[in-house]
Amino acid sequence: MRSLKNLSAILLIIVLITLGSAAHAEVKLLAYGGYSVELEVILPVSPNVSYDAATGDIGGWWDHHFSEHPKRLYIEAKPGGGFYEIFDDSGNGVQHAVVIYAERGKRLRFTGPLGFSGNALDAVITYEFKPEGSGTRMHITVNMMGQMSMEDAQATDQVWHHFADRLKAYIESGDYLKKAVPVSAQSDLLDQITAQERKRWDARKAGSTAAFADLIAEDAVFVDSRGPEGKAAIVQRASDTKLKDYFMDNAKLVTFTATSGLITYKMTEKTIVGKNKEASNDFFVSAFWVQRDGKWLCVFSQESR
Repeated sequence: MRSLKNLSAILLIIVLITLGSAAHAEVKLLAYGGYSVELEVILPVSPNVSYDAATGDIGGWWDHHFSEHPKRLYIEAKPGGGFYEIFDDSGNGVQHAVVIYAERGKRLRFTGPLGFSGNALDAVITYEFKPEGSGTRMHITVNMMGQMSMEDAQATDQVWHHFADRLKAYIESGDYLKKAVPVSAQSDLLDQITAQERKRWDARKAGSTAAFADLIAEDAVFVDSRGPEGKAAIVQRASDTKLKDYFMDNAKLVTFTATSGLITYKMTEKTIVGKNKEASNDFFVSAFWVQRDGKWLCVFSQESR
């Protein structure tokens, strides 16, 4: 009997403690909902360049952050990469989202609370990039669900239109060219410019003066042992030369921006001289290409024999 009385007393104490704790607890009903925002913006650069401007260091156009002056604000454009805001040199900061889909020039998707960190919610944001004339149509989809109010939804709609406008202005101003080109994009840039060089040599091999001229900028300057020449002389000399075959080797990207690059490579050309006599020459080429209105043009080339 005594043990039962002791057990009853213990249970009574537990109940009283629990009731006392509950009296001091505060329970709130969270506003819970979901919404979707979709918008589009036309950007005056290629899908790859648009993608690069919208990822990596985004401090030049993304202006909503927790720190008044964040040290770094960037998106790692790879699966599992973070959308980070670093406050200071000590590494304090916040992870706004995690990248779950990354395909350069086509699609980026990341998920996280973004500016609602601390609330019980999640967002899935998708950027889609499609060619539009000489530029890009960027489609943004924002799907959010969790602890939010209608005022939050309306504010977020306005904020994402604000971001799209700032990204467009950032690109139109040329400020995006000051960004470091990501390593993942450098290989692609080398491939693009090398392909343009091959088009230039292929046009000469085919004897297509018009195709060759279409790849040369109006203000182009080519330099060889004869000295510098402008476009008219460049095109004329190309049409006078009978190129039988060529080989490019060891192409390297020397200097670059998001829309330009200087490559160097070793060139072996086989030409027809005199009465169908074949001649072979080895030399080194430096060629600088620039994207203008979405089109690659050669603005400088130098041959060192």
